Amino acid sequence: MIKAVIFDLDGVLVDTEPLWYETYAKVCKEFGFDYSDELHKLTPGHADAVKLMTVKLGIPEKYPEFLERVRAVYKDLFQKIAKPVPGVVDLLKNLKGKYKLAIATSAYKPRLDYNLEKISQLKAFFDVTTHGEEVEKSKPAPDIFLITAKKLGVKPEECLVVEDSESGILAAKASGMKAVGFKPDHVFPQDLSEADLVVNDLSKVNP
Repeated sequence: MIKAVIFDLDGVLVDTEPLWYETYAKVCKEFGFDYSDELHKLTPGHADAVKLMTVKLGIPEKYPEFLERVRAVYKDLFQKIAKPVPGVVDLLKNLKGKYKLAIATSAYKPRLDYNLEKISQLKAFFDVTTHGEEVEKSKPAPDIFLITAKKLGVKPEECLVVEDSESGILAAKASGMKAVGFKPDHVFPQDLSEADLVVNDLSKVNP
C-alpha cells in the first residue's frame, strides 16, 4: 500500500525546464559554444550538470566562471517568470492528508529554499524535503529516495515517486519504490521507460 508520494523539484513541481534550457543556451553562447541536444541530455536530474557540461565542452578549467554565470542568468529568469507546473497544486491538494508528501531533489539547499520562497504556495504541502547536499551519490543512485523514506517513517515499497528525468526514475526503481514518469509535451524528451507509468498530465497521477 502506498503511504507516501515523493516529488522531484525541477520540472515536476516548478516549471523550470524551459528556464534551464534558456539559461544554458545563453551561457554557452557567452563562452563561444552552441547549446546542443547532446549537451542538454546531460542536465536533467544531475547535481553536477554544469561540471559535466564544461568537461564535455573541453573547458573544465572554466567551471567556476561558467557556474557563476549559470546561477546569475537562471536566478534572473526564475525571478521573472517561474511558476508551478500546470496541475501540480491541484494534485497536491488532492493528496494532502491522504499521503505523506516529500520533495527529493538533486538541487543544493539554497536553490531548493529559493524555489520554495519564490513559489510559496507549494511550501505548506510537504512533510519533509531532501536536497543534493544530503547524499554522497546523486541520482541515478537511490540514496536520496532512501533518505527521504527514512525521514517520512515509511518503507521504500510504500512510496511512489513522481519524476521527469531518466536518472530520477532509475534512482526510484533502484530504491524499491514505484515510479511515475512525468513527460510533458513541451520539454526535451527523456527515456522514462523504466517507470511503472508515464503521464503527460499530472492529473493522471493516482497512488
